[in-house]
Amino acid sequence: VLDEATLNRAVGAETARVLQTAHDAAREVVARTEARAGELIAEAEAHAADRISAAEEEASAALQAAAEEAATLAASALAEATALQESTQAEAEALADAVPASDGLWWMSRQDPGHRAVMLFGEVAGREGGIANGDLDADSPALPFALPQGLNRLNEIGDLLDITIDRP
Repeated sequence: VLDEATLNRAVGAETARVLQTAHDAAREVVARTEARAGELIAEAEAHAADRISAAEEEASAALQAAAEEAATLAASALAEATALQESTQAEAEALADAVPASDGLWWMSRQDPGHRAVMLFGEVAGREGGIANGDLDADSPALPFALPQGLNRLNEIGDLLDITIDRP
């Protein structure tokens, strides 16, 4: 960097003034450009914040709507399940009254169309039918169906009873 005196001697006073003016103008342009860049960055950040806020509000509203719909569907499913349970119980009670010696009920499943469901009645005082605790003895230790041995045993029992066991 040359000092002002050395610059004046080398290029003359007038040229030095022109160069100094150019440097000053360049610094001013850089300062204005930096200021404008700062303004643009601030505007972009504000716009991004607005967009993020709007997206968050939209997501929150969608989540709330989904939660409300899920609650409505759950309430409807519970009401339907309760009605089906009450209906099935009423049918079972009517069968037990009509055929006192019956041990249970076998019907087409509503949950799994095309397949049958079974309900065994327990013993009830004053009624001939029903399954007592000792009526269903196990011939082997209990096996959880989650284990391969348990599923194999379940399939064997199903085969003996001519029942098809479908797994999801």
